[in-house]
Amino acid sequence: MTPNIPRQEAFINFRSPDAERILDQIAEIASVLIDPDVLNQDVLDACVAMGGLNQQLMNFAEQQAFAMEFEQMLVGMVVMQERSIAAEQREAGNVSSGITCWYSIKQL
Repeated sequence: MTPNIPRQEAFINFRSPDAERILDQIAEIASVLIDPDVLNQDVLDACVAMGGLNQQLMNFAEQQAFAMEFEQMLVGMVVMQERSIAAEQREAGNVSSGITCWYSIKQL
């Protein structure tokens, strides 16, 4: 059984203009993640912003599988960043109540 290459290429190349716009916005925000000098809070804010865009992306059938996987990755990143922020706050003598963690995850 050989793969149907033209059909696969048509699927890969098809993106609605609205889905393309959302993906472009996600890519623009994601550039924050590669800056080695970025603050943990900025990474957290970027993840929450991408999560909102990702929710919009789930409205497009051709992007749902990607959006579901991306959401799982974003939740993991949010948890990791919030742990880093909490550790920084503990080191600085500011004790966090954990409300930040709950709020950010609910935003995704």
